[in-house]
Amino acid sequence: MRLKDVRPQAGTNFVRVEFAFKARKISDNTPRDELPEIKDAFVVLDPQSKWCIRDYKLEFTTCTMYGSCEYERVAGRPVLRRLLITTDYDRNRGKSIKKCEYENVTHRAAPEAEFTLSAFGLPEPTWLAKTPTPWYWWIALAGIVCLGLASLFRWLARRARRTAAGTHA
Repeated sequence: MRLKDVRPQAGTNFVRVEFAFKARKISDNTPRDELPEIKDAFVVLDPQSKWCIRDYKLEFTTCTMYGSCEYERVAGRPVLRRLLITTDYDRNRGKSIKKCEYENVTHRAAPEAEFTLSAFGLPEPTWLAKTPTPWYWWIALAGIVCLGLASLFRWLARRARRTAAGTHA
């Protein structure tokens, strides 16, 4: 992604972010024309409403998508009420306009379990599971600490003997 510009939107309190994006080839099997490329794009953000997207435009190699979002404040938070998506296809292939309106949106506290992979029917990765530390690691750590302390005390005892021998001579 290449960030082109970030500046205040003229006549508003919004912030306009301009960027471009060219996907990297993941494998040699991916045809060049299947890689997404955004030649030019911008997003208009509202910093006073928790950085909500107000307007956007994405210019792809085969089409241009643009639209706007309208919000309503519910309990002090912005809630998406209306979304307009317009797609202009190149080469006289037409235009697509989608308008989404959201009604009766209620917010509730979501339990942590709803944000796991298993909530969507996918298995949880086994390498992420917390396993207790085996007891022999604790014993090995205690042994290393004891060896370190023994070495320190031996060095201090030798130093004390040398100092004492130097003062009696």
